[in-house]
Amino acid sequence: MNKQETFYFFMKQLIEAYADTSGEKVSAAHANEQKVQDVQQYIETHLTENISLDDLGELVSMNKYSLLRAFTKFRGITPYRYLQTVRVNYAKELLAQGVKPVDAAASAGFSDQSHFSHFFSEFIGLTPGQYQQIFVKQVTADEK
Repeated sequence: MNKQETFYFFMKQLIEAYADTSGEKVSAAHANEQKVQDVQQYIETHLTENISLDDLGELVSMNKYSLLRAFTKFRGITPYRYLQTVRVNYAKELLAQGVKPVDAAASAGFSDQSHFSHFFSEFIGLTPGQYQQIFVKQVTADEK
């Protein structure tokens, strides 16, 4: 083989190698995105349960570190942060219906009212009681 033939041979090998790999990478990325969607859906439907990263990884056949990286890549937050956000949003709905903060905390899956108040205040900027007072006053004023 002369230099030109050798060059073309290696170029062909490189192109074939990268063409196959890129297809696999796209396919793997799509598979990971689907797994992240499955985890997100699971969190939304099981928000009141005690959910661990190990459980979520097992659910989609990924180790917890790979799942953590994939979820953060596709959603911009960690699975734990997403779970807390879903729980706080559910608790907001309960508070708006007049449910006591302690009961809203338990119903939304928080282990205790202290954790609930901490996350609620962090996400909303108000304590659950303050939020409920403002919302209930607003609803009462709207009904009049």
